[in-house]
Amino acid sequence: MQIWKPCLACLAALASTACLTATPFDDDLDLEGDVNRRAIERIHRQAPTANFKFVAIGDTHDAYDETAAAVEAINRRDDIRFVLHAGDLTDLSLNAEFERIHEILRELDVPYVAVIGNHDAIASGPEIYEELYGPRNFSFRFGKLKFIAFNSNALEFPEEAPDADWLRAEHADLQPGERAIWLTHQDITAPDGENKKAAKALYAELLRNQPVPLVVHGHLQAYELQRYEGADVLQCGTFEAVFTYTIVSVFDYGERLEFEKCINDDCTPVSPQGAVL
Repeated sequence: MQIWKPCLACLAALASTACLTATPFDDDLDLEGDVNRRAIERIHRQAPTANFKFVAIGDTHDAYDETAAAVEAINRRDDIRFVLHAGDLTDLSLNAEFERIHEILRELDVPYVAVIGNHDAIASGPEIYEELYGPRNFSFRFGKLKFIAFNSNALEFPEEAPDADWLRAEHADLQPGERAIWLTHQDITAPDGENKKAAKALYAELLRNQPVPLVVHGHLQAYELQRYEGADVLQCGTFEAVFTYTIVSVFDYGERLEFEKCINDDCTPVSPQGAVL
């Protein structure tokens, strides 16, 4: 067993940077990387149906016990196809944080995919995320639904997020009768960063002109479900604070959606409230 000495420089600046171990991941966890790709392969092995359920969750940070309890609750159900994580898997992008949360989430009986959050982008966080999860922008299909997952963290990636060309190309690739569901971290109704006006205009343009029934995002503490530019916008709420995940019921591949706000096994139906300006 190799014993690591404390990283004093990291401890002194823990609030603003991440202290990295010499190797990305603990071999005992048997982390193969490409978590999202392997999860998508599992999703594709399922027979798609027009009506199905998935779970949305975000901002688990270091609420490990509570996340484990949510995983156990989800596993007690037999009607969930997969889980979408809206980012902020970690608090400070530490290797140990990425390892720990994946160790918990991989206990799900169903596949899970995760986008990068701003707390996952400190210091070497982006490289760690890519090594464990894969590309920061990705998509997959489930029947007549295309899930488009993208990096929206403009403050951390000022020249990269959001990638307008990639997003437009992903929507241009929609087939007749297909709809898209977005998974991202930042609030698309009020993005951060110097390019926030352009980003908001891009999102609004795509939502107005493309068949997108649902946007799932995290980042903000409050739990909200609202209407914006014709889409339901689910703000997952910071799980670390509200301990909430959402069951999304899809009917006719997104023609109709229903939502349940859950804390462990306790689930309550919720509906979109009004319109975001």
